Amino acid sequence: MLQKLVDQADAFLLFKEDSVIFVLRNGEETSIKQIDFPSLIATIKQTDFESDWYLSSKLRLLKIYQQEGEILTLSSIPPDTYLLKFKDYHLQVPLPGAIIIHHQGRLWIYAYQGELKFDSCLYHFPLPNINSTGQVCWGSAEMKTASPEKIWQSFINSEFNQDYDDGKSKAYPHNIVSQLQVISQSLNTIYPEQDQVSARLTLATLPQLKS
Repeated sequence: MLQKLVDQADAFLLFKEDSVIFVLRNGEETSIKQIDFPSLIATIKQTDFESDWYLSSKLRLLKIYQQEGEILTLSSIPPDTYLLKFKDYHLQVPLPGAIIIHHQGRLWIYAYQGELKFDSCLYHFPLPNINSTGQVCWGSAEMKTASPEKIWQSFINSEFNQDYDDGKSKAYPHNIVSQLQVISQSLNTIYPEQDQVSARLTLATLPQLKS
């Protein structure tokens, strides 16, 4: 009976004498992290989305939800500079921190500012190929992995076009690509926060959004 429960679980904790092993399954991929007891207790007691659980050097696991038998993971990536690929050119652009929602092979992306809190305001991520609900439109690109980090890398390293390029910049409300071109030619090392467009969502409302 116990082995059957383990085999069916998408995520579980293994308790050892002095620590806990956290196991997360995404399709055929498995992520494992060792956690000490004080960190586990602090995480269980937390009332916001601060977490020290990292699935990689940058991807921070915020929460795991189960909705109607399906798993939804909520992760974050800190601000960074990326080489964005377009058909006829590349742009080196600093991008804001990203909130990544992974659910059944689908991906939603929002931007955040500052430190993440339960009531943190989220913004439309300043890239094309993300629709008005934050969901990534893959087009003809093939998604071959269920890992949140690898899905993010597949997206950010893919070739972008100008689909869904409106409503993401105050300076260029109808063309985020134009804003990306301006920023790439500037001395900016961070994405200008004043240009970001609110998605009228918080971290607290995201699970309901995908239910």
